[in-house]
Amino acid sequence: MPLTMLLFRLKNRFTGYFWLLLTLMLVAGGGNMAKGQLRTYATLSTQGGTGTVTGLANVRGASTTTPPAGSTPANLSATGTTGALGGSAVSVYINLQFASNVPSNTVVFIKVSAITLPSIASSVTAVAYNNSTAATGSTFYNLVAGDGTQYIGVYATSVFNQVRLIVTGAGGGLLGAPAETASANVFYAFYSTSNTADCGSAIGTSWSGNGTVVNSSNAIDGNLATYSDITPSLLLSTVEQSFYFSGPSVTNDEVKATLSIPPSVLSLGLLSNITVNAYNGSNTTPVWTTNLGAVLSLDLLGLFNTGAPITVSVKPTLPFDRLSINYSAVVGLLVTLHVHEVQRTSASPVFTVQNATICANSTATLIATAPSGNQTLWYDASGTLVFTGNSFTTPALSTTTTYYAATAKIGCTGESLRLPAVVTVNPLPTVAPITGTTSICLNQSTTLASTTTGGVWSSSATGVATINSSTGILSTVSAGTSTITYTYTDPTTTCTNSVTTILTVKPLPTLTSSLTPAICSSSPFSYTATSSLGSTSFSWTRATVAGISNASGSGLSSAINETLINTTNAAITVTYIFSLTADGCSNAVNVQLKVNPKPGAPHILSQ
Repeated sequence: MPLTMLLFRLKNRFTGYFWLLLTLMLVAGGGNMAKGQLRTYATLSTQGGTGTVTGLANVRGASTTTPPAGSTPANLSATGTTGALGGSAVSVYINLQFASNVPSNTVVFIKVSAITLPSIASSVTAVAYNNSTAATGSTFYNLVAGDGTQYIGVYATSVFNQVRLIVTGAGGGLLGAPAETASANVFYAFYSTSNTADCGSAIGTSWSGNGTVVNSSNAIDGNLATYSDITPSLLLSTVEQSFYFSGPSVTNDEVKATLSIPPSVLSLGLLSNITVNAYNGSNTTPVWTTNLGAVLSLDLLGLFNTGAPITVSVKPTLPFDRLSINYSAVVGLLVTLHVHEVQRTSASPVFTVQNATICANSTATLIATAPSGNQTLWYDASGTLVFTGNSFTTPALSTTTTYYAATAKIGCTGESLRLPAVVTVNPLPTVAPITGTTSICLNQSTTLASTTTGGVWSSSATGVATINSSTGILSTVSAGTSTITYTYTDPTTTCTNSVTTILTVKPLPTLTSSLTPAICSSSPFSYTATSSLGSTSFSWTRATVAGISNASGSGLSSAINETLINTTNAAITVTYIFSLTADGCSNAVNVQLKVNPKPGAPHILSQ
């Protein structure tokens, strides 16, 4: 047997010998603390047995929450004895004691390295102790990291306060076979407790059963493109891959798993043979169990049938620190299950507003909340993070758009399953353009129209023009411009759209010359009209007036040159009516001329 395989040989004083292949992928390489873990370290070390122990003090935690300050491990070495009838095994051990009792079923991890076992007769084992007595139900297993870092996990079904690592060198055999020397380095021992800030990455993975698991660490490497392969070896056989977390889960923790199966052999019967189990501590009875068929919706099942990886989220109802995927072969079918990634996460977000319906070119507000100590992350369909927070207001949207919300513990990269939130965008109704005259003179009115019926008319400047909201009849108020809007609301979607036009109200020309001149009878009257607008054309008329001897008159210019005769002794008003036209707009303005009587000749009265 190769020496590298000896590392996986497990010896349990209560359950006998068994084999288990176990590979550990550390959250932080080299055994560093993963973010959020609450570790308790052993702070006292003692030794015993026959053999050599160096650096005993190096394995004591600087405190219950801090590992030893140095990186130099303790070394244990034991050499068996020889004899004519065969030698004896020799053991040396180191005890790593905690400041207080370790709860039952809690796994203590001993960091080790450089394990040397010349043959299967030599061993490295571990036992949980309560003071000087082996704890009830003590069991251990070996973990080997991808970078070579090694751990031995120890737990018991009863309370204990220390763990003992034992190195045993085998004795010499008959016919002078030499004794064996076994050795190992020890760095420290710790266990983890529940912590809401624990990022939840899997600390390790193992497999067992009648079959194979290839590339087991790919299932916890953080890369969805890689995966482990779980394959039963015989019909009706079972193989299981287990995933270990740094400590017990907290309320609302979930497990997110990404899996795929070749589509040609997928069936509901197969899915019911893939079981997900959650365990806590050393308990061999699951605290929660389900089968894959029970957690796949029809949509996910459809995706699974394509062979594409699908991600499911399961939520055990009780604290757990271990999860397993148990795969039983069905009759006549041996299929490989791909496990792309397994991670413990915070609970999926709880939506207050998950879906929204809006009109095109509007925004929507989606609301999802995360458990305390977590945050809500919002992604677009391409997987780009677009917002962090509970309430997400989208940009203005023109088409139906799906966003995805997930939760993550603050400071952690792992996140829950991303749940969709759909914003349905209704199109704006089509509104026909406005027709009608949009340039008119002051004091005129017009009617505007659109072939889209049922809309509402409005004017942006009612001081320039007003419009009847239903008929479109427009009335001018003063010269200027106003935006006329016709708005239509679709009765089915309640979406509105509008069209606009610019109305121009042109001013009327007016006289800027005097409107009330005066002359004496028989005196020449010369008058030139001037306008408020350039390029104004003029014409005038004068009717016959009693007391004025002149006949009626008219002209086609701005000038008047007349001599009017008042035949009375009183002043008479003569009205000239000017017609002014500028930019297509006409106006009539009166100029009233006062014609005073000519004074009589002077005379002398007699006395």
